[in-house]
Amino acid sequence: MSRSIWWPALVALGLLQATAARAEVIHDAKLGFTLTLPEGFREYPPGRAQPNTPYSFIKGEPGTDDFAIVGIEPMGGTIGREPLKELPQAEGIKFDKRREKWKSFDIDVMIGVARQDQVGLYVLVAQVPLKPEAIQVKLVAPEARQADLLALLRTLLAGLDGPSNWLTDAERGRSAGRAVGGLAVLLALAAWMFARWRTHRKPPAPGSGPGSPAR
Repeated sequence: MSRSIWWPALVALGLLQATAARAEVIHDAKLGFTLTLPEGFREYPPGRAQPNTPYSFIKGEPGTDDFAIVGIEPMGGTIGREPLKELPQAEGIKFDKRREKWKSFDIDVMIGVARQDQVGLYVLVAQVPLKPEAIQVKLVAPEARQADLLALLRTLLAGLDGPSNWLTDAERGRSAGRAVGGLAVLLALAAWMFARWRTHRKPPAPGSGPGSPAR
């Protein structure tokens, strides 16, 4: 699936007000995650007006020099564990990237500064490998609040829980242990299967015949 991340339009500043309602914990059964929001955040309908952004929250007032907006976007499927090699391109903004921790995983975070009418907005987009569908956690704040926004992202990632399609290092170890145990049984049954296992990535030799073991 595509891992493009651009938020099609940044939230209009100073024109729309957030609702007074406050949500501290998000439970999404469909996407399979729970997210705990820090105190002070409330729902922000203008953010939800952006395509494919079912959740949007704000702290502070848009149009001031002290606010932060959080949006969550489903990605339409799972993502792989390999780091991003290409960053998105968008007019007026150049993205860089860094790695941050979610649970025991190192995940991709895109960083950019968008400028409009001499106003700079700092943008962070973290891709979280949930299953059955990955999400992007998108944050926007005034450029001067870069350090605060990065701290907020880390707080949000610490408060985000759900199953992942990635295996932890411990799960990888257990899977390897099961594979070794299964191999030992095969070795006890027939030594020739060991040779086949060592070359399991090679295509079957021509004329191997129907008696060759199935992969």
